[in-house]
Amino acid sequence: MILAGYKPFLYEDVFARVKAFTSKHYDVCIISSGLFDDRLNELAAQNDWSYLSTAQNNILLIQNLAIMLHEQAELLFKIDEDIFITEGVFDTLLKTAYYVQQHGILTSVSSRRSSRLTATAMFGFWKSSA
Repeated sequence: MILAGYKPFLYEDVFARVKAFTSKHYDVCIISSGLFDDRLNELAAQNDWSYLSTAQNNILLIQNLAIMLHEQAELLFKIDEDIFITEGVFDTLLKTAYYVQQHGILTSVSSRRSSRLTATAMFGFWKSSA
């Protein structure tokens, strides 16, 4: 998921890199908190991605909605619209997540949802099997 909508001057560069460096079997979901952006909606449609927005400007709300709507996803990555990704970044994050999980470096946060979702280093999330 990519939190976007407030830095349109970055769209061309950032989203070109997302398109170039993201596997086609990933579902890219652009999310906007507190606004609907026609340009982002069109960009998502052109690339067979999804776009989600909320009228209320609440980042936690939009992120949680995106997570809930992608409940079948085994893995989620979250970045902001001003992150310039490079080739292989998601593979590296995945390897880091597995390393962290295998070595017990990150423990889950105590909450109602902690058995379902665990945060990894940097921008990744993975769903536990519990």
